[in-house]
Amino acid sequence: LRAEATSVKGKARNGVGATDNRPDTSYINLFPSLYVQYNVAKDHQLLMNLSRRIDRPTYNDQNPFMYSLDAFNMEQGNPYLRPQISYVAEAGYSYKGSASLRLRATHTEGFIDQITYAFGNNTVMVPQNAGTRQQLSISLSAPVPIGRKVYTYLYAEPFYQRFRTTLQSFGASQQLNNSSWGFNSYASVNVELKKGWSLSGSGWYNFQNRTTIYRSLPIYSLSTGCAKKIGEKWNLRFVINDVFNNQRWQQTASTENLQLTTYRKWESRNATISFAYKFGNKKISNVRERQGGNEDELGRLKN
Repeated sequence: LRAEATSVKGKARNGVGATDNRPDTSYINLFPSLYVQYNVAKDHQLLMNLSRRIDRPTYNDQNPFMYSLDAFNMEQGNPYLRPQISYVAEAGYSYKGSASLRLRATHTEGFIDQITYAFGNNTVMVPQNAGTRQQLSISLSAPVPIGRKVYTYLYAEPFYQRFRTTLQSFGASQQLNNSSWGFNSYASVNVELKKGWSLSGSGWYNFQNRTTIYRSLPIYSLSTGCAKKIGEKWNLRFVINDVFNNQRWQQTASTENLQLTTYRKWESRNATISFAYKFGNKKISNVRERQGGNEDELGRLKN
C-alpha cells in the first residue's frame, strides 16, 4: 500500500509581464496493490493482481502556450490537467515462466487524450482530461520452437474499449460515447543455418479503431534480415525494415464542429548493416541496475 501526498502550485507569466495564478491544490492518494501467485503443478502457475495506478501529465502538456505545427494546425498545453487514475484487475496463466495467457480489465477516470478542436480556419490540439475509458483485453504470448534450429515467438491481444468523452473548449460543447474492438499482434521467426549464419523475420499489426473522437485505420509492417557469427566475439547483421513500405497512418477526427482526416507517411523502409564485438571478461556478472523513486517524475519530461 502506497500513500502519496501532493501539493501543486503554479504561476505563468507572459511576454508583457502579466501573471496568471493557477489554483493551488493539495491532495492525498492511496495506491493499493495485491498480487497473488499459485503454483498448480510443475511449470504451471496461476496469478492475479488488483491495483490502483496514477499517470501524471507531462510538463510540456501543462505548458499553456500555443505552438504552430504548420500553416493550418496548432498545439496548446493545458495547465489544468489532472493525473489520470486507473483501476486494474488481471488474471492469468503461465507455463514455464515464458508462455502466458492473461485477461485484463481496466477502468480509467480523467483519461488524458489530445483532443482536436476547430479554431477559425485552423485546428488546435489540446491535452485534456477527456472523460472515462473502460478496456477489456485478453493477451497470449508464447515462444513456439519448431525443430531444433527454428525459433518463433507469437503475441496476440484482442481487446474491447469504450470511451465517454466531454468536449468543452474553443466553443465546442458535446458528449460522445464511442466503443470498438481492436487488435494488436507481433510475430518473429529465427532460423539457424550452418557456419554461423541465421535468418530472421518479424511483423506486427495494430488496429486501435475508435477512441475519444478518433477513428484509425490498421497499420502493419514486416521486416527481415540475416546474421553471421564470426568467431566467438564478432557478429555481422543485415536488416531490411518495413520491406513492403506499409507504415502509413491514417486517422479521422469527427465532432459537431470538426471533420478532419490526417494521413502520415514517413521513411520507414530502410536497410541497416551493423557490426558487434563482445569484449571484457565473461566471468564477471552484469551490474544490476538500481532505480530510485524519481523515475516517474523524470518521465514527465519529453522532447
